[in-house]
Amino acid sequence: MITKITKLKNFGIFQDFSWKTNLQGFSKFNLIYGWNRTGKTTLSRVFASCEKKCAYDEDQFRQYPENGEFEIKTKDNTTVKNNDIATNILPIKVFNQDFIDDNISFDTANSTRPIVYVSEEDIESKKRLEKLKTDKVNLEEKYQDAMKDYLAKKEVKSVFLKGLGITIANIVFDKTYNKTDAENKINEIGIDNFADKALTDDDRKKYEEISKSPAGKELPVFSSFELKFLFNDEQILGFEGIFSIVKSLLDKKVVSETLERLKDDQTLNAWVKQGFDLHKSKDAYTKCLFCQNSINTGFFDILSKHFSKDYIELQETISFLVTEINKIQLTKMFIQNNELYPDLQENYNSNVNDFNKIIEKVNIWKQLVIELLEKKSENPFDSDLSEMISKPDDFIYALNSIIEDLNLIITSHNEKIKNHSQEVNTAREKLELHSIAQALEAQDYKKFEEDLSQAAGEEIQTKEKVNENTKNITTLEQKTSNIGRAVQKINIHLKEFFGREEIKLELDGDKKGYIIKREGHPAKNLSEGEKTAIAFSYFIVKVEEKEFKVKEAIIFIDDPISSFDSNFIYHTFSLIKNHFNEVGQLFISTHNFQFFNLVKDWFIKKNRNIEENNKERKLLGKEEKLTPCEFYMIKCDLNEGKRKAKIIELDNTLKKNKSEYTFLFGLLKDFDAKTEEATFEEIYNIANIGRRFFDIYADFKVPTNSCEQKEKIDILVKEINKLKLDEDKISKATCDKLFWLINGFSHNSDPTSAIEHKDKSESKEAIRILLNIVKESDPKHYEILEKNLI
Repeated sequence: MITKITKLKNFGIFQDFSWKTNLQGFSKFNLIYGWNRTGKTTLSRVFASCEKKCAYDEDQFRQYPENGEFEIKTKDNTTVKNNDIATNILPIKVFNQDFIDDNISFDTANSTRPIVYVSEEDIESKKRLEKLKTDKVNLEEKYQDAMKDYLAKKEVKSVFLKGLGITIANIVFDKTYNKTDAENKINEIGIDNFADKALTDDDRKKYEEISKSPAGKELPVFSSFELKFLFNDEQILGFEGIFSIVKSLLDKKVVSETLERLKDDQTLNAWVKQGFDLHKSKDAYTKCLFCQNSINTGFFDILSKHFSKDYIELQETISFLVTEINKIQLTKMFIQNNELYPDLQENYNSNVNDFNKIIEKVNIWKQLVIELLEKKSENPFDSDLSEMISKPDDFIYALNSIIEDLNLIITSHNEKIKNHSQEVNTAREKLELHSIAQALEAQDYKKFEEDLSQAAGEEIQTKEKVNENTKNITTLEQKTSNIGRAVQKINIHLKEFFGREEIKLELDGDKKGYIIKREGHPAKNLSEGEKTAIAFSYFIVKVEEKEFKVKEAIIFIDDPISSFDSNFIYHTFSLIKNHFNEVGQLFISTHNFQFFNLVKDWFIKKNRNIEENNKERKLLGKEEKLTPCEFYMIKCDLNEGKRKAKIIELDNTLKKNKSEYTFLFGLLKDFDAKTEEATFEEIYNIANIGRRFFDIYADFKVPTNSCEQKEKIDILVKEINKLKLDEDKISKATCDKLFWLINGFSHNSDPTSAIEHKDKSESKEAIRILLNIVKESDPKHYEILEKNLI
C-alpha cells in the first residue's frame, strides 16, 4: 500500500512538491478533490508509470514530463522512484484519459484494435506467458542495472565537462561557455589531436590579454623625417650638408690686421668686440661709455682693422647656422604604447628603443657642432677646430628606416582594430584548445568515452531485450485473449449505464477486434459521456482479469464522470463501490461536486463504521483497526507567474457541506466572522463567492429569467421593507453598495468601481448586507443554513 508521495519535481504543475509532516498519509480509501487543470491527471500519471514500469516513453507517455522526478513511500517503508520503476512490483491499475487513448478506439467506421482480456483457456500459451512475465522481471532488473551504470558513467563525463566548461568560461571571459561547448569542440577536433594545442606561458598570457581586451582606437602613423634649410641661397640637405658647411666655416681664415693681445685672448677679444659694437651703435668715438675717459682718435681705426668685414661676416654666418641647427629638435619617443595590442608591443618597444639611441647620437653630434661653431665665432682666428669634428652617420636614413618599421606595426594594429572581434575569437579559441589539451592530459577522457560507449551499448541491448520480451507478451496476450468474453462483459456494463441495449460492442469479421454499434448500426457521433462509459466499462473488465488480484491491488480512478449526466454519475459511483469495496487500496480524484459528495459520504460512512467497530474491539481488549478513508484536495498557488500544485488536507467546509450552495454560505459566514482585517486577495475572492451565492438564492426566490441581478435585489429588498412603515429596513444606498461589490467588483466591468471598493470595511459590510437580505427575506431558510454549518 502506498502511504505518501514524498517528492514530485518538474512533474507538470507539481514543480517542487514534498509531503508535509502534518499531512496524514494515504489510507486504504482516498478521495482527492480538485478543479480542472489543478493536476489530478498529472498525479494519476505517477501511478500509471508504476503500472507500466516506465518513467518516460514518447509512444506511451505523450504528456509525461521527460525530466519529471517522483518518489513514492510504501507501507513497508520501501521507496519507489522514477528511475527504478522498471523493477516495480506494486500491482497497479489506473483509469485516466491516457488509459482511454491507449486502449479504446472510437473509429466507428472500421474494426478497432483488439481488446486484451486474459482467459483461462490455452494452458500451454498461458504457461509461456507466465514464463515471459517472469523473464520480464529479470530482464528489467538487468536493464535497470545497465541504465544505472550508464547514468553513473555519463555523470562522470558530465562532471568533467562541466568543470572544464567553467574553467574555459573564466579563461576566455565568456560566461555563456558551458560543458556542451567543450564537448562539441572535443568532438570537432578529435581527442587525439590536442597534443600540439597547448600554449607556452607567454603565449597564454598574450592571448588572455587579447581575449579580454576591448576594441581599441586606430593610431596615426609617423611622418618621415627630413632635414633641409637655405644657407647663403643654397639648400642644405641632411646632416651631411650641415657637416660640409660647418667644416668650411671652421677652416675659414679671417683677413684682418690682428691685434696680438686680442688674438691670443678670446675672452678679451669677445669683450672688446662687444664694446666696439656698442660704441659704433651709439656713434660714441671720443669718450669711453664705461669709464667716461677720452679715447684716442686712432684707436677705433685700429679696432676696425682687427674686426674686419671677413671677421664680422664669419660671426654672422656662424650665428645664423647655429640658429638653424638649434631648430632641429629631435626628441625621444615613449617606449611603452599601451594603446597597442599586446602582441605588437614587444616589437614596437624594440624599434622605439633603437630610434631613441639614434636620437641620442644626433643630439651629441649636434651639440658638438654648436660648441665648435661658437668657439670659432669667439675666435675667428682659430683654424684648428675643423680637426675636432667628424662626418656624421646617415641619421636621416636610419631614423626613417625605423619609422617605416613602426608604421608597419601601427598599420597592423589598425587592421586588428577593424577586425577586433575576429582577433578576440581567435585568441579565445587558442585558449579554449589550450585548456582542453591540458584537461585531456590531466584526465583520461578517452577512457571516459570508451567506458560510456560500452555502458550505452549495454543499456541499449538490455532495453532491446526488454522491448522484445514486452512485444512477445503482448502478442501472446492477444493470442490467449478471450475477446468475446470481454465484449460480453463490457456490454453488460453498457446496458446498466444506459438502461437499455442502445450502445453495444460486436466482434468484427476476424473476431480480433470490435465495432461499436448503436441499435445495430455502426455508431456515429458518440458523445463524450458515451465514450467514457465504454472506456470505464473496459477498465472494470480489465481489472477482473484472472491474473489480477483486486484485493491486493492499487486502483487509481481519475475523473470517471467528467462528461456524464446525473444518471451516469450514480451508476459510475455504484460500479466503483461494488467492484472496489474490497480493493487493496483505492484512489479517486474528481472535480465534479455531485460525484465528490457521493464518494465522500461513502467514505465517511466507512470511517464511522470502523470507529464503532474500534470501540467494540477496545472493550474486548483487541487492537484497533486504522481508519480506512482519507480526504485530500489539490491546490494551486501562483508563484513568480507560475502555478504550483500541492496536495493538502481537504478543506473542512468541503467535508461538511453537501452542496455548492451551503459550501458558499459557509465561506461567507467565515468571512463575516473574521476579526482580523481581510487581505485584498480575500476581498477579490469574496466578491465572486458572494455573487455566485446570491445568484443561486435569487434564482429560487425570484424564479424569472426576465430580471437582471440588480432587479432581483430590489424585489427582495422591497418585500423586506414592506414590514416597516416608518422607514426602510434596508436603504437604497445599502442595496447599491451590495450590488457594486458582488457585481461590479467581481466582474470589474467598470475600472473605477474596482478602485472605489478596495475599502476593506465596505467589502465586509457588503457581505453582511447580503447575509442580512437572505435572513430578512427568509428567516427559516437562513436558520436551516446556519444549522447545517454546525
